[in-house]
This record gives sequence, structure tokens and C-alpha cells, in this order.
Amino acid sequence: MASSLPAQASCLHDQRFTDGHFINARGQKLFYCAAFPPESVPLRGVALFLHGIGEHSLRFTHVYRHLCLNGYGVIAYDMLGHGQSE
Repeated sequence: MASSLPAQASCLHDQRFTDGHFINARGQKLFYCAAFPPESVPLRGVALFLHGIGEHSLRFTHVYRHLCLNGYGVIAYDMLGHGQSE
């Protein structure tokens, strides 16, 4: 997992967090982030979080924190034309 958190993800300091980019099937670069509870907490499931129009994935880190505190991991990505995606 990433060692330093983006400013928008500072509320996840006690969770396992990573972010980066991937290339989709059309060759477009998309940003993603993932947060998981500490390994000491049993993982109950994983949610795929999709933001709305005009938003970006890092705007909702407070939601990811709530899910992590309840044993859920979260994977989110910025849709095309949003946030850090092309």
C-alpha cells in the first residue's frame, strides 16, 4: 500500500490505502484509490464506489473511512473526464 496519503485522504491515516492509475481497454488513463481496514480487522466485504457527475473519488474519503471502520474495503476510481482521470 502507498506510504503517503493525498491531502484529501488524510482521514484514512489509520487504514490501508493505495492509489494510482490504470489503462482501460480503450487506452485511457484512469485514477483509482482503494482503502481497507487494518489487517487485524476481519474483512466483511469490498464495495466498489462510483462517484456522480462532476465529482471525483477522493471527495468521498469520509465514506470510505466509515466503511473501513465497519470492516469493509473500498475500491473507487475517477470516471473519464473527472478528477485525475483523462
